[in-house]
Amino acid sequence: SAKAAKGEKTGRLPMTSTRVVIDEEDQRGWSRKTLVYNDADTLILREVIYDNGRIVETRFTDDGVISQKRDVDAGDIKPWTDKHMWFDAAGTIERLDLTYDDGRVLVQSYSDGQVVQKDWLDAEDSFSWQTKDERFDEAGQKSAAEVAYDDGRLLTASYAKGVIQQETWQDLGDSEPWVTKQIDYGPDGVIVGLHQVYDDGRVLATHHDQGQKIEKTWTDAEDVFSWSTKTELFGPDGQVTYRATTYDDGTTREAFIHAGDATVVWDIPLG
Repeated sequence: SAKAAKGEKTGRLPMTSTRVVIDEEDQRGWSRKTLVYNDADTLILREVIYDNGRIVETRFTDDGVISQKRDVDAGDIKPWTDKHMWFDAAGTIERLDLTYDDGRVLVQSYSDGQVVQKDWLDAEDSFSWQTKDERFDEAGQKSAAEVAYDDGRLLTASYAKGVIQQETWQDLGDSEPWVTKQIDYGPDGVIVGLHQVYDDGRVLATHHDQGQKIEKTWTDAEDVFSWSTKTELFGPDGQVTYRATTYDDGTTREAFIHAGDATVVWDIPLG
């Protein structure tokens, strides 16, 4: 045979073969399968068209390990339109992209086959939020979350073994009468305290026992009002039992409340 010209590549291109299977008798749940093999007769691509309209395409490496899978809901029988998965060299899932009928888009990340992150996007503006991000620990339990709302509020939350520990709200769109709000929870996920800063400079702090509010304190941090602090104590039934107000001039007004009746004590400093 003639020698190859100088510089000409003599290696042959990879060869593939295709097999098409049609369910002519309508005995299967699918109507058509397309199978593609490499030159080692290893399946590298499979496309299945199902009777319900779904089209599933699966790709494999030359060693026969799954690398990608895409599921398109062309028949509109699922709550989603497109599902796309990627796999690592061992065939373990590492990413999922899912587009829902209502416009939500989910990007889900994995580590060793375990979900570690979920990122949501409200692409069609169907919900009151724009994005949602969730993080998960090695046990698969939620460890952190962040939600950006349409009105500009931003929620950041932390968890321990899936149990809520803290929520921090920011009113970035100035849609609320407050600037920031932080809620703290105990190990069991029950509220223990709240700290809230208002637009007018007031600061509210509450303390809770077993989820029941027992104390509430207001502070006039910006000196907008005629008082500097206000405190209320609550009984087991949630009713106010004590109320105290300290005014800018140093005067204190206390009220001891029992069964709806209040005993008022004024402390007027001499000056």
